[in-house]
Formats: sequence, structure tokens, C-alpha cells
Amino acid sequence: MKKKLVSLFLFSLLGAKVSLAQNSIAANDQGYKPQFYIGFGTGNVFGGVVGVNLAYEPVKGLGISAGAGYYLAGLGYNGMVYYKFLTDKKVNPLVYGLFGTNSVIKVAGATHYNKIYTGPGLGVGSFFKVGRNANRIFVGLQYAFWSKGFEEGIAAVKNDPRVGEISNPNHVGINVGFGFAPRKK
Repeated sequence: MKKKLVSLFLFSLLGAKVSLAQNSIAANDQGYKPQFYIGFGTGNVFGGVVGVNLAYEPVKGLGISAGAGYYLAGLGYNGMVYYKFLTDKKVNPLVYGLFGTNSVIKVAGATHYNKIYTGPGLGVGSFFKVGRNANRIFVGLQYAFWSKGFEEGIAAVKNDPRVGEISNPNHVGINVGFGFAPRKK
């Protein structure tokens, strides 16, 4: 299942790249200039509890990004593809898909359980443009599809009498961050 999801994600990225190459001439004819962003924030989009994110929007409305950060038990990372609606407005609703670290187990006093897991996720959110440049605030909600390994790990922790009571993890996560645009749009 995991290999199929990774293959589907990579195939989607390849298809987007081919599509972007075909649309680059049309995008330039319309006056759109590709935009880079560097940002920081919290959530899976930013690699974990706190992290950075690099984004590139080669054509109007479509973007790709990569994030890396601290994820409680080590380094977290994520790749994301997103599509923005209402791109010429101050508020840009979007949908996104991502793949990377999306769950972690960290148990104080039982470090043999500590592990980071990867998997896909889907989300909705919005960019809020601020300032004169194309700077923006990002807020998003996502649903993480957990790996079988994570579910087995949580079950093992819950069944271990040496570990106290743990809270049930949640599939839904929040992402919040700020992105700087190096140049004006």
C-alpha cells in the first residue's frame, strides 16, 4: 500500500512537471512570473513542531514546496503540491496533498518506542497576503493517513504496563506559518 501511494505521489509530481513545462509559454504570455517563497512555521507542512519551508509557484495557482523541521523525536520533512483558488485576491483558498513525516511516537523513559513515521496527507487551507510584496500567512488543516507501522507502535505503547496512560493521537493536524517572497509580484 505504501509503495503504491509513493508511486502515485511521484507520478502526480511528474505529471505536474510535464504540464508545467507545456504551460510555461502560456503563463509568460499572460504576464505571470514564477514566484519563490521561504517560510517558517509549525505543522507537517513545515516538517514538524517548528521548521522551514521552501515553495515555488511556476504557474499561476499551482505550487510545490518542501519543508524540514524538528519533529519531537528527530528530523521531520515533507513535500507538498498545492492548488490555489482566487489567486488575484488577498485570500487564496487552497487544496493540497503531501507526503513525508506525519506521525511520531515519543515516550519519556521508554526511548525504544521513539520513532518517526511517514505517510501521505490531504489538506485544505488558505494563504493570506500581507504587505507590499507577495508575503503571506498560511493556515491549513490536514488529514494524515497513518502507516501500519505507526498504528502497531501505538498499540504496543498502549499495551505496555510500564507506560502510563497515553492520549489518543489525532489524524487531523494544523499548519500555521509565514512565507517571505524575495521579490515583488
